[in-house]
Amino acid sequence: MKKNQQEKNSGSLWDNDMVKNASKAMSAADLNKYAKLGESFYKDVDYETSTIIDKTNIVPPFMKNAVKYIEESLKSGLHPCMMTNEEKELMKNIYGIKWYENYGYVEGDLSDFVTLKKEE
Repeated sequence: MKKNQQEKNSGSLWDNDMVKNASKAMSAADLNKYAKLGESFYKDVDYETSTIIDKTNIVPPFMKNAVKYIEESLKSGLHPCMMTNEEKELMKNIYGIKWYENYGYVEGDLSDFVTLKKEE
């Protein structure tokens, strides 16, 4: 590590023996995984609005499939009040607290039929 990099990191949360030992114990694959995760924290999160800019980097494949299924169900007429709590929570975690607005619904629709859509 360069001297000015050491000075920059001095006093850092990451500049301690516990973190250094954990890093040494990790495999190259694990180090790479955590490096990518760290990059996504700074690249994919808008800290001013507390939203995730690019969710594709942080969503595991099985969750992507679940989100696609829920999205298709909503487009096909599933009303948000008929969704499970787990489905609602997943959509909130992926698209934010007001995820339902992307589908033309209001907050009340999460627990009751408030907005009824006409079939076209």
